Amino acid sequence: MIHPSHSRKELIEMIEIFQIYQVEDYRDLKKTTLAWNLWSVLTDAKYIKPDNEHYFISDVSELREYLRKPSNRQIPNNAVREDVVARAKNILFYAKCGYCFIGSNYKTIDEVVADAHFIANYGDLPVVRRALKSLNGSSNTHGDPKMPYKVEATLTKRGREKLKRDKKLKDSTTLRFRCSGKPCVVIFDD
Repeated sequence: MIHPSHSRKELIEMIEIFQIYQVEDYRDLKKTTLAWNLWSVLTDAKYIKPDNEHYFISDVSELREYLRKPSNRQIPNNAVREDVVARAKNILFYAKCGYCFIGSNYKTIDEVVADAHFIANYGDLPVVRRALKSLNGSSNTHGDPKMPYKVEATLTKRGREKLKRDKKLKDSTTLRFRCSGKPCVVIFDD
């Protein structure tokens, strides 16, 4: 049976990605009915279209196993999401204030580390990655000198692949300019 943590939207997405169109009127069904119909189709199915972009599932048995387990979505509900975003914004504000406790909502470095560990589990959110990057430092910033160690964001496999695709797309569309040590003339066309 399909684990109840999988949302209706996620089940509809799976039907469309894996092309399981034997489930009739799947967009009009309630979640429980949709889950029951999808599971009954999957128990009889021998083949599905493999997916190497979203779910990284290649056959029916892997899809059944994926659906039996709890959903690996990182944000369970809106209340948790709001809490994660608020803590990430507090860390960003702390970093923007020059890593000083006076202007921020923190009193000790332990509070900062605790919030960083809490939000690190939700690394698919861009605000979390940005907050941890500002806290840890990057190639052009130094980060918080009081931090005892770096805290890295945890990404789902889907999130990692999306970041790789986005980086690849950005690299392919970014124009590059190289100049050797010799004098060069740059001409801009109208």
